[in-house]
Amino acid sequence: LSSTTITNEQLLFSSSNNIATLLKFDLTFINHKSSSDITDVTLQLCNSKVLPNGSNFNPDNSGVVISVVDTSYFSGGGTWTEESVTWDHSPQVRIDDASNNISGGSSGIGSRATFVSITQDEHCFWHTYSLTNILQNALDDPTLYMNNDHLTLRITASGSGGGNGGGGGEMLYRYASKEFMGGRVAPRLDVYFGK
Repeated sequence: LSSTTITNEQLLFSSSNNIATLLKFDLTFINHKSSSDITDVTLQLCNSKVLPNGSNFNPDNSGVVISVVDTSYFSGGGTWTEESVTWDHSPQVRIDDASNNISGGSSGIGSRATFVSITQDEHCFWHTYSLTNILQNALDDPTLYMNNDHLTLRITASGSGGGNGGGGGEMLYRYASKEFMGGRVAPRLDVYFGK
């Protein structure tokens, strides 16, 4: 989401909150599971070495925030597609996401992903985030986060250092989108089940 023209091969977000990224995952393959069936859920994002200014940034230092969009956005029939989403009509997150709690909920119910690690291959610095609690909570109560078996994530940044470019104090961060490199380094949600 941005007021500027950008390539569809990049997921962009900035420290000024003028640019954000939305990701949607179809989770129909787990709609019959319970939260106790899920042992681990990770989101893999590629900070590509060949994107513009593709040096690695550290999500911890950069304040990368990956928040789940709650179902209150969809209660009025709201939905989004890549073609129809606009800055003025886009999925938002709950007001108290900064405290990592669900609005009106009990302490410790996370609505944000947790940064785990960085690994490297010939194409990417892979940034791994844990979404285990988010998905377990969504399965326990689908009215929190699930809209027609889809989970929407919004990526922003709160930090001011270590980005892939920008200027004037604003840091611009980039991950590869599903269109980049023919989808070989697309965002990936890995869900692991117990035996």
